[in-house]
Amino acid sequence: MRVRELLAKLLDIAFPAIDSSPRRSLVEELTAGDHIPLPAQHDDILASLSGRALFAYRDLHIRAAIKSLKYDGNTDVTEWFAEEARETIRDIIAQPFAQKPLVIPIPITLSRHLERGFNQSALIAKALVALFPNDIDYDDTSFIRNEFSQSQTEARTRVERAKNIRGAFDVVTPDLLMRRDILLIDDVITTGATLHEAARILRAAGARSVSCFAIAH
Repeated sequence: MRVRELLAKLLDIAFPAIDSSPRRSLVEELTAGDHIPLPAQHDDILASLSGRALFAYRDLHIRAAIKSLKYDGNTDVTEWFAEEARETIRDIIAQPFAQKPLVIPIPITLSRHLERGFNQSALIAKALVALFPNDIDYDDTSFIRNEFSQSQTEARTRVERAKNIRGAFDVVTPDLLMRRDILLIDDVITTGATLHEAARILRAAGARSVSCFAIAH
């Protein structure tokens, strides 16, 4: 090998060429090819929550998108989620409520919010509300998550999750929730323990009804 060729190869190794082609966004990755996300199956868990979910969490593309949003802060997927949920949310808010339904995202603790810089459920909820600004109210301050509650991902069974989440939530401004029809928004419904506890606290605070919506189940 000539000295010039050897030098060129060494330079390529030391200073690799920068790929100037634009990288696909998370949404482009999610929608690339012929993949059609698996729909969520309505089951006893969703029925017990008066809940609906959009996609099956076992769908690898959906799971990757949710984890990327939750742990990596890739927020570009929230608008895509909202657009995919448009008809479901339209159907929910078309019910004969006494007044506009109040959307509340499942809260996270203050320390977790400071750690991540955002609440993924709130990002999803805001994107959903933006589709129907005149038909939905939004509140993310009246309902809080207490600091002592442990992560639900650490609980393995439904019983452990239900025990773990007990006392995790509190209402700080009950007057704003009194006699309201509330739509709780979460990213994923697993056993439903988190949403069951949240709904229990909201009803105790005077909510007229509580239903739930999640991106995946």
